Amino acid sequence: MLFDDMEDTDKGPFCKPFGQLFYENLEKMPSFQIVEAYLSFLLDAQDKIQKAIAILEGALKKGTERLKEIENPDLLQFYFGKITTARGEIEKEIERLSHNRRDIESLISEYSEKGIFNVPLKEFMTTFDAEYPIRVEKKHIDSDECYITEIKASDLTGSADFEHLNRVMTGYILRKLLKSK
Repeated sequence: MLFDDMEDTDKGPFCKPFGQLFYENLEKMPSFQIVEAYLSFLLDAQDKIQKAIAILEGALKKGTERLKEIENPDLLQFYFGKITTARGEIEKEIERLSHNRRDIESLISEYSEKGIFNVPLKEFMTTFDAEYPIRVEKKHIDSDECYITEIKASDLTGSADFEHLNRVMTGYILRKLLKSK
């Protein structure tokens, strides 16, 4: 008889009815690699857009400070007109960038809320994962001995603990990506 009430460990999540899974093995699933790369680029894009916004906001601040230093009325009038026109264009650019950043945040949020195993990209990759071997550690109740066996990645979908596995792996990938930033 197999023992099915183990808990998640540092080496990986527990998934009923299969047993103890391993992060290092799950990470090699084709769909997991694609989702991880995709989320990594989204997080990078979000970060770079934020930096671009900060640069534009810094330029606006410096321009305003520079105006305060000009004492010649003719020059002040000339530069004030130029800066005011340019300021409006820069503010529009900041708003466009902010909108793009919010769209990216929305995509990241969708992956976080639904989980990495419940999104269209993962569904698309199902055929790539179908035959991928997942290592599973099981324990015999009568001897407390553990042994390793394999299941197919396609077996995980619809398993009793699928939602738990989805949450754990989503948290795992997000933690991993945020640590690397």
